[in-house]
Amino acid sequence: MRRLGGILICAIAILALIVLAQSRRASVEHARALAAQRAAEEARARAENLLVEREATRRELEREIRHRRELEREIERARRAMPSARPTDLV
Repeated sequence: MRRLGGILICAIAILALIVLAQSRRASVEHARALAAQRAAEEARARAENLLVEREATRRELEREIRHRRELEREIERARRAMPSARPTDLV
């Protein structure tokens, strides 16, 4: 009977160790999942920031292109107004 009690205690201890190991494994897996989720959220935020920056750069380039075209039109109007002028006179 004593031997059976010892075996039972050992079996309970082994089961407790198995449950503890599974709990730790689940905890580690949960921590990894949280870290992966956090990394994914940070990557998404970086991608959104890049899109915002890209759009701002595109708008800035469009403004510069419009400004350059306006300057080119002004130069062309000035050339037509002074047909005898050399291009270097207008700069």
